[in-house]
Amino acid sequence: MDRKETCFMVDDETYEKYLEAEDAYEKREADERSRREKETENPQETELSSAIKEGNEYLRQIRAVNDMLPGEVISGKLDRLENVTARIFACVHKHPEKLPDIRRFIRYYMPTTLKLVKSYAEFESQPVQGENITKAKREIEQALDTVNKAFENLLDTLFADDVIDVSADISTLEMMLKQEGLTGSDFKREPGGGKPS
Repeated sequence: MDRKETCFMVDDETYEKYLEAEDAYEKREADERSRREKETENPQETELSSAIKEGNEYLRQIRAVNDMLPGEVISGKLDRLENVTARIFACVHKHPEKLPDIRRFIRYYMPTTLKLVKSYAEFESQPVQGENITKAKREIEQALDTVNKAFENLLDTLFADDVIDVSADISTLEMMLKQEGLTGSDFKREPGGGKPS
């Protein structure tokens, strides 16, 4: 009989398989409950993880298209794009409070950039490169320059608060050193170990 005493097992082998299936089901259920509990415990971490996963998927697709493209110019632009994008995600992973600053980046700029890159690959694969295709490819290359600059500016913006904090720390340190007489000529000691007068 099964655990609920609703099914009769004909032999021991069938019963063992039933128990294995039942145990596997219970383990999956426990794992799913645990995952849901973790999500409800820290929804911000789940949101961060989801956003970075989504962004990395766009990045993976851009990289896959880049690997197919033979042109060095376009590949250089896409390499630069991949590099700055990876740095943006690394920054936000380290500083989750900056996630709201990149929402539009993930939800609009990344998918639109991927669409442009895929279009470029489609144009590149055409056996005949007429005037329209050549023009469209050139426009996409120029757009990628703009996108790269914009993404670099976004990365720089993500560090703005850190730069302000560092500047404040430096100013405070310099002021304290000066007050203690430890800067410039104030740092010279009198023979015998005393402070200058």
